[in-house]
Amino acid sequence: MKRSHEGPSRKAKKSKIVVMTDHFLYLPLYYASFKNYFGFLPPDHNISIVPSIDRTDVSAFRMLMDVTSEENREIDFAVADPACILDSNSGVGPAPVILAELISNTAFWAIDRRSRPISFIKDIASFDRIIAFHPGTTSFGIASRIFRDAGKAEAIKRVQPGQELVALKDSKKGTIALSPDILGIDQLVSNHAEYNIDLALGTTPEYNSVLLTGLITRSDIAAQYPELARGLLKALQQSLLLIKQRTPDVVRYANDRFLGYGEDHVVRALHRTDECHVFPTTIEVSEAHWMNAARVASDAKEGGQWDASAQSEALRLYQQSILPYSHLAKSAVHEIYSRVATALETEPAKTSITKDLVAPLFWLAVSAVVTKWLHWSAPVALGCAVLLGISVARLAGFAFRSMGWFLHWLVVTATFVLFAGWQSFGWNRDLVLGVIATLVVGELSFIHAESKKK
Repeated sequence: MKRSHEGPSRKAKKSKIVVMTDHFLYLPLYYASFKNYFGFLPPDHNISIVPSIDRTDVSAFRMLMDVTSEENREIDFAVADPACILDSNSGVGPAPVILAELISNTAFWAIDRRSRPISFIKDIASFDRIIAFHPGTTSFGIASRIFRDAGKAEAIKRVQPGQELVALKDSKKGTIALSPDILGIDQLVSNHAEYNIDLALGTTPEYNSVLLTGLITRSDIAAQYPELARGLLKALQQSLLLIKQRTPDVVRYANDRFLGYGEDHVVRALHRTDECHVFPTTIEVSEAHWMNAARVASDAKEGGQWDASAQSEALRLYQQSILPYSHLAKSAVHEIYSRVATALETEPAKTSITKDLVAPLFWLAVSAVVTKWLHWSAPVALGCAVLLGISVARLAGFAFRSMGWFLHWLVVTATFVLFAGWQSFGWNRDLVLGVIATLVVGELSFIHAESKKK
């Protein structure tokens, strides 16, 4: 049965976004969905997220472009590698449209057991085997190109997304994995010293500044539901801004959404994405990034040539499938940044002198009561402990409610209790100072170990 989106009298619009698979790097989409798209969708419109059948970019793209089958009837958007449109059947049915840039660099990292030095992308070919995803994915295309450029037969262990790190742990030395799972990678290298991130592919000349993942739709959806597209784009832009700021709510949500590795791991994973410029500042599709994506896709193919003909075709698709719809992303970005500018220009509320005196007066009252049972130095020590604890937590960069944060404040509390016990109840001084010294040295060692992971 042919899919139809006609009919202005239709009261509700149910749409689906198909994604390649469940990726941590799709966090901008997942967080926007969690926040109900920040209220930007038109009334009586709702969007759900579904995985592709084969867990590949090609599969997600085909499901989007399938306008005949009943099972894909509600799929109006896809989050996948936009280079899929290079192989689309142009002129048959609605045309593909690339609305937004969600990942603006090659978000793959090469991990192994420190078995061989890696400085350049070509060095990966020296490994006995590369773990990558199945054909139809960016991962497989990269691995295939590495062996082809080195003139070696392909030795690619194909796995489903999410299984590449498991396969690496089960493999012998001499095997290297290409993985986009930066959260799982951080957990692996943090807990197992033998593993190492050899290379961030996004930092190499071959794979830098590439439109790796975008929001794709069809020309019929863009024409009939521009407000739906614009609302979704505004939600994604706002989500990206909050993620790049690593707000506490984003960190908590990501930790809950992705297996609860720990908020420390989430913060470090997001820090690594910043280092590699994975998430763009704006969702607007860059022509340069698109051309780089087309070049990478061409290089990944057997016999692919990035010649004048291929470049002309890529430019034609940009002018057909991206440029005519760029105003949607541009207007969405403008609105979100306008809201940010308005918030920044708002003069902060002035606090009255009464409010400024509340905290000191409360502290004096508490101190007067406490000194009836404890030594006079206890309130002073508590104030110093709180101020020092806040300062150390900020310097160490502990994420709120993370394991490091809880351990830090446990040390602060224990130190204060020991000091108060010594001063107020005559606890053994040498024992108290010895325990306090042990706690301080232990925390400093923990902070040093955590800083080395960042």
